[in-house]
Amino acid sequence: MTEAEPLLAHKSNCVYCAARPLGVCGALGDGEAFRELRDSRRAVRILDAGMPIYRQGDPTGDLFNLVSGWVVQYQDLEDGRRQVLRFLVPGALFGYEPSGIKGMCHGADALTNASLCVVPAARMAELRARHVEFNERFVWMLERDSRLAFDHLTSLGQRDARERVAHLLLELAIRSTGRYPIEPGETFKIPLNQPLIAEATGLTSIHVNRMLRRLREDQILDFRNGRLTVINPELLVGVAGITDTLLTLWTRAGRAEVEVPCAQHA
Repeated sequence: MTEAEPLLAHKSNCVYCAARPLGVCGALGDGEAFRELRDSRRAVRILDAGMPIYRQGDPTGDLFNLVSGWVVQYQDLEDGRRQVLRFLVPGALFGYEPSGIKGMCHGADALTNASLCVVPAARMAELRARHVEFNERFVWMLERDSRLAFDHLTSLGQRDARERVAHLLLELAIRSTGRYPIEPGETFKIPLNQPLIAEATGLTSIHVNRMLRRLREDQILDFRNGRLTVINPELLVGVAGITDTLLTLWTRAGRAEVEVPCAQHA
């Protein structure tokens, strides 16, 4: 299979989709609106790790719902530097751009083996206009992603290197499982390496290595070979500087009714 030839599977049975309760589809129940969305999909895309979903500058036109696996979104500069924008876990909706924009402002690759539901953006807009509950879920997911983007920007601008690395790893551990609190010694599969962490945190790989070693020596966490062991959850939360709002967004993806003040987590 070449990079340009992802496997196109038959349309999967949405009833058994594990990502459905987490994603935009979860707002539709099993009625007419859900059947319309199901019938609007293109064939499910199955990708191997490392394969591109779209490139920066590619034409817009489709939206993607991540069914399984991990995806990384990034933005490239002309001189070859790259900023990782975010890591996506099942249930994520991505690929959207403002109307009238003709090219993607970023790229997206499968970080692991992944499967995607693909819906034409125009069809998605029609469904949003016709079904209030679907539009509300769609907008809430955009608002949640915007809130998380603000947090990532704060990390890059204000958190020190140790805090950035701790914050990112804690976020991915919670978002990948959807649960909190974490038990001492609990281990999570996080499919990142040090260069990816560096591109996400604005650090060098050497600096990331130093911070991981420091966090390990401080008996806070141990990250090796894509596996994160949280040694002391309380200390990790303290170093990462997590708020109750972030914990809510990380653990309750897809639940738009949650209202939590932006108070510092104790």
